[in-house]
Amino acid sequence: MAFDATATTQHVGPGRLRLTRATRDLLDAVLGADTADDAALDRAAATLEDLAADLLGQTGRSAHQPIPQGPRARYGDYLPRSVLVGQVHPVSPGAAWSYRDGVLEVRTVLGPLYEGPPGSVHGGFVALAFDELLGMATVLGGHPGLTGRLTVRYRARTPLHTELRLTAWVEHHEGRRTVARGEIHAGELLTAEVEGLFVGVQPGTADPVPRD
Repeated sequence: MAFDATATTQHVGPGRLRLTRATRDLLDAVLGADTADDAALDRAAATLEDLAADLLGQTGRSAHQPIPQGPRARYGDYLPRSVLVGQVHPVSPGAAWSYRDGVLEVRTVLGPLYEGPPGSVHGGFVALAFDELLGMATVLGGHPGLTGRLTVRYRARTPLHTELRLTAWVEHHEGRRTVARGEIHAGELLTAEVEGLFVGVQPGTADPVPRD
């Protein structure tokens, strides 16, 4: 079956969405637990250990085992685990996105989980978001590939708790090589920009769908 890059709907059930939202809230709570006493932390840890064991038991896995990968004929089969727009990835902000006239636009607000310098998004997460953003743009633009090079320029601090607009587009494509560009804006302020080289995988050598 041919891979369908136009099928982008994330098929995720309400229970999974609720679990992911609760996990994101938990991550935020853990980061802010500086003043909690040890007894409260121990109780919370015990509860989480029980929950993790229960979920792992239902999936037949043990901790740190690979997650089974089902068939992925549509791009929407990949997106739920995206670190930028994924609806089930607990570290993803689950950002809203659209793709029009060759331009991918993502809008999101990032909180303490993504903090680097005080009040600012960690530069490493900026680079990670760019890698995912450009990877999406190349797939949606019809030129999927793996990241060969990513060059990030940090123009200003990227603020937390502020709506961010991330955009990306394919700049050039020739043979197996695709050059894509992207930007992050906070309001009118350009905080970072990127250029990425993506290389198409030769048929028969690896999964032709990008894993970025």
